[in-house]
Amino acid sequence: METSFHVRIIFIPIALALLLVLTGCGGTYVNPRYEDGLVTNPSVYPHKSRRPDTPQVVTFFGLGDWGTGNQDQCKVAQLLKAELAGVGGRTVQPVVLGLGDNHYPDGLVNVWDEEGLAAKQLEKSFGVYRDLKVDDKPVVFHVVHGNHDHRGDLPMWESLAEGIYDEASQGAVLKTYNLSHPDITDSNDYAEYESLMGAVHEYEVFLPEVVSTGAPLVRTIALDTQILLNMYQIRETEEMARTGIENHWDRLDALLTDDPPQWTVVMGHHPLRTHGKHGGSFVGNTWWHRFKKLCPTKDLQDLEHPANIAMREDLETLLSRAPNTVIYLAGHEHNLQFLKVNERLLQVVSGSAGKTTGVQGKEDTLFCSDQLGFVRFDVTPSEMWVEFLTLDQGTCSPVNLFRIVPNQRFD
Repeated sequence: METSFHVRIIFIPIALALLLVLTGCGGTYVNPRYEDGLVTNPSVYPHKSRRPDTPQVVTFFGLGDWGTGNQDQCKVAQLLKAELAGVGGRTVQPVVLGLGDNHYPDGLVNVWDEEGLAAKQLEKSFGVYRDLKVDDKPVVFHVVHGNHDHRGDLPMWESLAEGIYDEASQGAVLKTYNLSHPDITDSNDYAEYESLMGAVHEYEVFLPEVVSTGAPLVRTIALDTQILLNMYQIRETEEMARTGIENHWDRLDALLTDDPPQWTVVMGHHPLRTHGKHGGSFVGNTWWHRFKKLCPTKDLQDLEHPANIAMREDLETLLSRAPNTVIYLAGHEHNLQFLKVNERLLQVVSGSAGKTTGVQGKEDTLFCSDQLGFVRFDVTPSEMWVEFLTLDQGTCSPVNLFRIVPNQRFD
């Protein structure tokens, strides 16, 4: 009996340690090296009281993976509403950048909306933002698509969705990207839908686009990273895919280098790197995700897939040689991350606007959190402030606000 008791005492901490190894530890993490918020001048600590708040400041928000239509999405929408209430009086109206997976699980229905099916789906996943305004003007959402959106009818977003949530609707305005063509009129009706359906398999309709935010200080570029992954997956056998990849990178290179402003933000759904489930982290993952990790066949949505590796390497190379400061903004992982990609490039992951999954902090991590929330940017010619906002700020690290300066090196 005594032996059994001692065995149990020894076994319990071992079992708990093993459980921690398998599940990881979530919550919020800040790399101690960056607790000064990336401030180059230590006398200017990144505190909200020092963040610029003049009419000339360009403010925008990054939200990804919101399309659940559940209570979590509604709560994050209310947090966004509270933030928008404090950014009035800007010369350039603040906007929201949507980072994909805008309707779970399979995108919009594959049929023109004769029975109102797609409209009902849109109301469920986007209607929660309908009343968001700044200075009594509707907020504009500039949105790219994710892998879940690609399962459904993409032309429906460019035509029907933009038609429902346009300026005349008196509510939040929806503008979607990377499904356009110079020969197809942006009429937001069935005529545009029909034309796009005829061209949806032609990779030139998905080329990178400049987002019309109205802010000359920041050039925002939209990418459809899912179509890039699709092309990389078949490029060995399909000449059209190889041509499409070349056209994509030529277009992006031109947008990055042609008379660039002080700052560039490139938005796409898939991250360049991540320490969540798509990057192989076990934090908060299900047994299914752990099983997939052991399988020789990799998922295209995970960083370990060969097509994903090749696409990310090429994208990182292009972004890193841009002449100005570039921030890559992504979703896909249902958490918040601020990562140093290399000495010239930072990445923000903001994919917890509707659901959450675990994340780990590692050497290249400036900040990460597994809480519901989003990211806010405030930009002037001389500085960019990046703030991670979560529903429960009480459990979040006090260091969730960062300041960077143009052409800063991140060693």
